[in-house]
Amino acid sequence: MDIYKKGEVLKVNYLALKKTAGLTDVTMYVYNPSDVLVNTVVMTEVVAESGMDALGLYRGSFTPALEGQYRVRIESATNGDDISKVFEIGNFKLDDLDAQLVTIDGKVDNLDADVVAVKGVVDATKLVVDATKIVVDSIDAQISQGGYIL
Repeated sequence: MDIYKKGEVLKVNYLALKKTAGLTDVTMYVYNPSDVLVNTVVMTEVVAESGMDALGLYRGSFTPALEGQYRVRIESATNGDDISKVFEIGNFKLDDLDAQLVTIDGKVDNLDADVVAVKGVVDATKLVVDATKIVVDSIDAQISQGGYIL
C-alpha cells in the first residue's frame, strides 16, 4: 500500500461504472482514522480531448490532517456506483524517502573517501613508527653492550 503524506493534497481519480460520462452526482466521502466523516467532495469530470470519446473519469481531492488510515467512499446514485478505498497517511511519502536515501548514499561515499584518506595517513605513520623502532632498537642494543656515543 502506498503511503501518502499528512498535510499534503491527495488527488483521487475514479473511473465510473461502464465509463459513464456526464454524471453530476459522483460524490467522495472522506473518513478520518477514527472513521468520522471529515469531508464531502463532489468529484469533477475529466473532460476528454476534442474528438475523443468521453472518459467517464472523475477527480477529487482532500488533505489528510492526521496519520493513519483514511477511508474514501465514492457514490453515484444515478449510475449505481458505490466503492470504498483506504489510503495510508504518514509523516512521509516513499518518494521523499528515496530522495533522502540518495543524499545519504552521497554522504556515505564521502565518508568512504575520508576513511581511505585516513588509512593513508595511518599507513604513513606506521612506516615512521616502524623506522623509529628500528633506530630505538639499535640504540637500545648499543646501550646494553656498554654505552652509546652521541
